[in-house]
Amino acid sequence: MEKPRKDRFLIYFVVSKYFLGLIIVILILTTFLFIGSNLSEKKQEPSPSSKGDSKNIKVNQLDLIHNGSNYRINWEQVAIPKNIILGTNLDEKKTAETLFSENQCKVLTNGGFYTESDNYIGLLYIDGKKLSNESSDPLFNGVFYITNAGDPGIGSGVPLTQIKYAVQSGPILVRYRTYQKLKLASDQGARRIVIALTDKKAVYFMAVFDPNSTYLGPLLTDLPEIVKKFAEGKNLSFTDALNLDGGSHSAFLTPGVSLDELSPIGSYLCARDQN
Repeated sequence: MEKPRKDRFLIYFVVSKYFLGLIIVILILTTFLFIGSNLSEKKQEPSPSSKGDSKNIKVNQLDLIHNGSNYRINWEQVAIPKNIILGTNLDEKKTAETLFSENQCKVLTNGGFYTESDNYIGLLYIDGKKLSNESSDPLFNGVFYITNAGDPGIGSGVPLTQIKYAVQSGPILVRYRTYQKLKLASDQGARRIVIALTDKKAVYFMAVFDPNSTYLGPLLTDLPEIVKKFAEGKNLSFTDALNLDGGSHSAFLTPGVSLDELSPIGSYLCARDQN
């Protein structure tokens, strides 16, 4: 015998309500699982500027504000410049991590710039041999070099004395203790790699970047003032400083810091154990 219409409606209502409640419970559980998964993944992400688990590793790091933006500077001092070597990487295109390990570096950074067709831009000396000619581009107006005697220098060219290593780059940020005023037709923010000399002939390698996105950083025109703030904060006297390649083609590695490249670095500067 067919049930009255009212009973059928009641059954339909109860069943519908049951399934609706079940769907809501499933959605709530799915949401909690998704959030929990994301939180777990975030907890597992390493710090972009940390490397290694040892708490005894010293990390040289300074945060500063310039023109309302936050920047982080990781740096390493090389007291014995003769321990610095310059190498090429356009042929093998090894990772910075590999170069750091193979050369037993205490600090490794990228060197100068190169073209899309894998040609070095500007002067390049390796072990006294000239591998690339000078560039007349005014942007690349500086040369970092190490003499055969182990003395470092930054200038507009190489000295007449015998040179072991030399790499052209630019622009010059500090010249004869004077912080430069840069004027560029176009400028974009990017991670910057700087090499600087003190009045005591110590070499400083620096990486300047946005701590929230390590491949980003200051405008090139802001870099001299940022380097000046760093020097003042650390009570240093820089006689000269030079900008190296930056952005996705840059790398800065120490035992406690790992700022890797997105694209291969063309050349590299490596300071070995200073003992």
